[in-house]
Amino acid sequence: MSTRSPEHSPGPAPQPAPLVGEALAWLTGEGRQLGAERLLAGLRERFRNAGREKLADLVYELAKACLAALPELSVRTRLHSEPRAAELVSGEVEQLAASLRAVDDSTDTQSLARGTSAAQAALADARRCLGVLAQLEGASGRQQLACALERIHAGQPVAGEALLRPLLERVGESPAIIRMARVNLAFALLRQARYAEVVPLARAACADEPDNPVPLFNLLAAQAELGVPAEFLATAQELRALLSRQDSALIRNWIAQDLAMLCEVAGLSSQQSARLCAPPVAAEGGP
Repeated sequence: MSTRSPEHSPGPAPQPAPLVGEALAWLTGEGRQLGAERLLAGLRERFRNAGREKLADLVYELAKACLAALPELSVRTRLHSEPRAAELVSGEVEQLAASLRAVDDSTDTQSLARGTSAAQAALADARRCLGVLAQLEGASGRQQLACALERIHAGQPVAGEALLRPLLERVGESPAIIRMARVNLAFALLRQARYAEVVPLARAACADEPDNPVPLFNLLAAQAELGVPAEFLATAQELRALLSRQDSALIRNWIAQDLAMLCEVAGLSSQQSARLCAPPVAAEGGP
């Protein structure tokens, strides 16, 4: 076995990217394959494509920031990742869009949100962002996922369901997108009072992500409406067990604001409800 250190080991010389290689060859006069005009056109196209890809990422971030202003978003549904501040992202969008205009890209970003909005305005802002995102990358998984959320929270859960179901069956789709589509589909069905259909979806989502409380919230809402107190009680105890494993403000707030009402709908006794809704004691949270 060789004792030579890695920095002294010979290896293949790094090769420049194809277009960069053509540019170097053209400048040195060795092996010119492109004329100057074609070379510059290729460089512009490469810059334009890379810029549009980055712009799509920023527009998606801006759409998420708009959706994050909706009051039920974090409790009932999921996004691909947490958004950054709308004000910060919108500035980056404008800078990049201005650069792309220099290479004749006509993507219109002028109507996009510049900051956070009230819920109804946030929906309109998100809709505009998602329209631009469709221009940039088509009906991608993240674009369809976010469009479905906008439809559900706009009071059109049937339209949201129609966008989410194909994602569950799309060949080659990201497993993360499929997991989130399952969670969000459960909420779309809740909004349609199709409670029995929510249960298997929510259970599958819980199995996918045992430490994610959102599927448990949806499952509890469905079980309460179905009037199955024993199953509801077991799920509520799972939620409290999850709180003992992670000190989550989201879970604490949900227990404080929603759980007592659902206990009543599910038919639990006042004593059972009081135990479930009580603040966790030190023993639950560990030492």
